Amino acid sequence: MIATLSRFGACRFLLLIVTGLPMVTQAALIDFSNFSDAERIAINGQQSSLNVEGIQVTAARNQFSPSLNIGGHSTLWIRNDPDDHGLGVCSTAASGAEACGGTLFNPLTEGNGDQNELGNNFRDEVIRLERPQQHRWSDFWVSSLDTLSGPGHESGRFYWSDLAVPVLNSMQYVTFNQSLLGWAAEQEEGSIFDYLIAHGFDVDAKFVFFRADVSNGFDNDFLVYKAGITAVPLPSAVFLMSSALLASGFITRRRLGNDLAWRYCPSQG
Repeated sequence: MIATLSRFGACRFLLLIVTGLPMVTQAALIDFSNFSDAERIAINGQQSSLNVEGIQVTAARNQFSPSLNIGGHSTLWIRNDPDDHGLGVCSTAASGAEACGGTLFNPLTEGNGDQNELGNNFRDEVIRLERPQQHRWSDFWVSSLDTLSGPGHESGRFYWSDLAVPVLNSMQYVTFNQSLLGWAAEQEEGSIFDYLIAHGFDVDAKFVFFRADVSNGFDNDFLVYKAGITAVPLPSAVFLMSSALLASGFITRRRLGNDLAWRYCPSQG
């Protein structure tokens, strides 16, 4: 009888905590092409860093010393055209819309992907994403990832680190292209997250880096389309919340706890 009561009490105790915990925050999928025309005019070819719903986006160029040149004629360019969605980099020697493939009077024109997508024709371009605190990565999408003008596929590299300015040339990375992702020739955009997870990506890494695959020749241009993040509660916060709920649960949730206990827990008899 005592053992049964102990099991019943322990079960009821756990139910009180579980039923009192808040719902886990759902993953947010952030679309980097979702800007108004006015916002794109202010950003395209003008800004090297941008905060998009908590994710810090930075345009950079890879070089040996230092490993990343933040800014330095590298500016962000937002595309929102058919099959071309998301963030690219313009890193030509000049600056402004015309250098990035737009025009002086219309910086929203599609322009030339060699100039305003993330690529390696003019510079070894990089886009760095920094996740918010108490979050982990839950998805990544790319766009405009298609075949090369000759045989083969446009190819990208994906890196991750807890360092803001790592030496990419000495780091582990994952290569992706249409063929490796298992995409059909007509598919140019989609999620690459499952593929990255299968190749060892750490979802808790503070920074991730997108780069053209410099081992695949030139013309490896694509766009960083979307990124997903999920809130992660701190262990200490969960403990404190559980303790507070324990104190109030027997009062405010006693009736619910009793109902659930009689339904799901071992009988007292």
